[in-house]
Amino acid sequence: MEILIVDDQELILDLTEQMLGLRNIPGLKILKAVTAEQGLKIIMEDRPNLIITDLNLPRKSGAWMVEEAGGHAPRVIFMSGYNVPEITRGFPFLSKPFDAEALLEIIDRTLKTPRRGGILIIERDHDLQVFLRDCLGETKLPVVTAEHVDEGMIYTQLTSFTLILCDADGVEADSANFYKELQERFGDTIPPFIFLASKNLGNLPPGSIYVPKPPDIDNLLQTIKKAIAADCARE
Repeated sequence: MEILIVDDQELILDLTEQMLGLRNIPGLKILKAVTAEQGLKIIMEDRPNLIITDLNLPRKSGAWMVEEAGGHAPRVIFMSGYNVPEITRGFPFLSKPFDAEALLEIIDRTLKTPRRGGILIIERDHDLQVFLRDCLGETKLPVVTAEHVDEGMIYTQLTSFTLILCDADGVEADSANFYKELQERFGDTIPPFIFLASKNLGNLPPGSIYVPKPPDIDNLLQTIKKAIAADCARE
């Protein structure tokens, strides 16, 4: 478990690190940065599991850093001594000053919830795409749709997703290469990935899931819930 703390005050960095030391987190590694630019470099190189960042940093803000990191920032906690600005809506927020109990409570809550972002559906069949989008509304997560892998790749560069469903019919190599590229980018933080196909795909990439077309919605929803729960437990 790697946690990145970003704050321009060395005292806050040190106190936060000390508070995290009160919880016995297996394999905990603390990374620290004093600017958004330095934090972004660490995110892209080390891919921490959790980012705790001040909003008001010199030159660039913590929000800018998270936006630039895109899918490389799977879970984020913003902190500030000022009122919660619009940008933090949907993100966990920690008001300064805070104590160890407040910090550890929000970390526990954040790690037990899905990654920020919703579900990405990549499906060439428009009718099936609309059907899946409507059915997945039951998950209460935002749903983003794309018709092609290239379009889906652009979405993953703009934000992170809790789960990805990808059409594997047609040019099967497209979906397999898409998964491989995501794995290279995100490593262990790659979101759960489900291949949708009319035929059995045989040897699946490690960590991915196969669901036959047309999908049984009850089974698909159960598969999605289990995949998201397992992903949360992994971190």
